[in-house]
Amino acid sequence: MALVLTSLPPALLAGAEPGPSDALQLSAAGVAARVAVPLALANPPTLRPAKVWEWSGQAADEGDEAAAWLTSFLGKPVRLVRYLGSLDPAASDAAATLAAEALAAGEGAAGADAGAAGALTREVDSQFVPWGAEVAFADPLSPCPTT
Repeated sequence: MALVLTSLPPALLAGAEPGPSDALQLSAAGVAARVAVPLALANPPTLRPAKVWEWSGQAADEGDEAAAWLTSFLGKPVRLVRYLGSLDPAASDAAATLAAEALAAGEGAAGADAGAAGALTREVDSQFVPWGAEVAFADPLSPCPTT
């Protein structure tokens, strides 16, 4: 995906809420066509099984147009899906409760095991992520060993 360029309407980057016609634009060097992926989620969304790193679950399919564009560009059949967060409210609530308890105990969110959610949580900058939002990190919580 590093060869695929993405862009959003400038107002959204400044914090505006997405409107019904707003879209994520996908483009690539050497490809004349672009594809617009609507930011409004289809109602109901078409769910597909997905796996990214250690996470696996259901994700919303972003449609045939995005799939055809990416398939053509990448040269292999692919689908673009949207992470919907935990579809299990109890797991999300358990993770939020454990993280809040860890913060209250002075352990920091990095020490909170999300239990049913099967992930670790840590404090994030509220300027970028509202309280209670589900986020994930690609980097490990523990430092990399030095040689």
